[in-house]
Amino acid sequence: MKKNKNHLSAFTERLNNPKISYLEIQQRKNFISKLKSFNLNNATALSISCGDGIWDYLALTNGTGINRIVATDIVQNPVKEEGIIALNNIGYWDFVKVEVDNKLPFKDNNFDVVYHQDVIEHTRKPYLSISEQYRVLRPGGGYICGYT
Repeated sequence: MKKNKNHLSAFTERLNNPKISYLEIQQRKNFISKLKSFNLNNATALSISCGDGIWDYLALTNGTGINRIVATDIVQNPVKEEGIIALNNIGYWDFVKVEVDNKLPFKDNNFDVVYHQDVIEHTRKPYLSISEQYRVLRPGGGYICGYT
C-alpha cells in the first residue's frame, strides 16, 4: 500500500509527544516486540476498543506481519477521519461498533491475533469479554492483554 504522509500526522503527533510517559513508551515497545514474536505473515488482527487508533498504527507500521485490522469500540468510530485514511494507506483497516459486555459479532477462529490495551478493567463482565476474544482467535493465535 502507498503511504500518504499528509494523513500520518494523526499518529506522529501522538508518537512524538514529549509529554508521553516512560510507561507508555515501554508499553509500546513491548507491544511491538510481542506482535513480532508471533511470527505472523499476512495476518488479520482484532483490535478491541481501538481508541484513537494508535495501537493499530503501531501494529501496521512495525513489521509485525499484520496487514488487516478489524477495530472495535463501544462508541461510534473514535478514530479521526485523517487517521482512518492513514491506516488504510498502510494496510486494511475497518471498524465495527460493538455492544458493552455482549458477544462479539464475529465467527469463531476468525483472527490471527487479538489485542487490547487498558480495556478489561472497564468491563462489567471480564470473563465474558476474554472468553469472546478467545472464541474469535484462531487456535494457536496470538493474544495481548495490555494493562498499565
